[in-house]
Amino acid sequence: MANDIRYRVTVDFNRFKQIYVAQNRAYLRKVGIGGTVVGVLLIIMSIALLTEEFNTQWLLLLAAMILLTVYSVLCIVHPVVFYGSRKNEVYGYFSRHETPTDGRPLNDLSCTFDVTVCQYGSELTMQDGNTVHLPWYALTGASETTDFGTVFIGDDGKNSSLLYNMLGKNAMLREGMDVEPLVVPAEAEHAHPGLTADIARRIADGRARFGKHGTDKQTPAAQELAAWLDADSVQ
Repeated sequence: MANDIRYRVTVDFNRFKQIYVAQNRAYLRKVGIGGTVVGVLLIIMSIALLTEEFNTQWLLLLAAMILLTVYSVLCIVHPVVFYGSRKNEVYGYFSRHETPTDGRPLNDLSCTFDVTVCQYGSELTMQDGNTVHLPWYALTGASETTDFGTVFIGDDGKNSSLLYNMLGKNAMLREGMDVEPLVVPAEAEHAHPGLTADIARRIADGRARFGKHGTDKQTPAAQELAAWLDADSVQ
């Protein structure tokens, strides 16, 4: 498929929630599996303690562990995210996409930007003309289908590692939105059949050539990529 395909993306709060879950689903699943294992073990322990001696403290522990287990299972099959406690992340996303937040209600937030598919990545052009260069190797290659299109997952490295977060980097074990996923609305796929498959191929090629273990890091192509990334961000 040719370069320079251009399409428009509109993200409101409802779409943001789907993007957020898509970006963090793998991590939430890991947290859910870990929480389920711990919850089941503590439920068994609580029941054992209650059978030995009925105690309100053990009963409350049992109830808490049941709630933890239920929430953990939900994280595996259908993640539940409380955005009220993540307002800064929500505002941060819309601010990066040139939308004034000013403490607005989350449901009032919306942004629109254009995406251009290029040789070495995609260019996200905001309404004020500012452009963000998103190289293909900065995406994992995994994707999620939403009710408005496809989300290609951004590579946030160790932030998706449950073990890394358990070791103290993120004591709350909370997911985040530190990287930019690539959104392809259904309208763009309909206008350009095969677009999502082409993007998936570009991501795989970009990671193989320029990723952590890339084979083309010392080539003229790498210099072209660097020049593209360093291009003036104001159109």
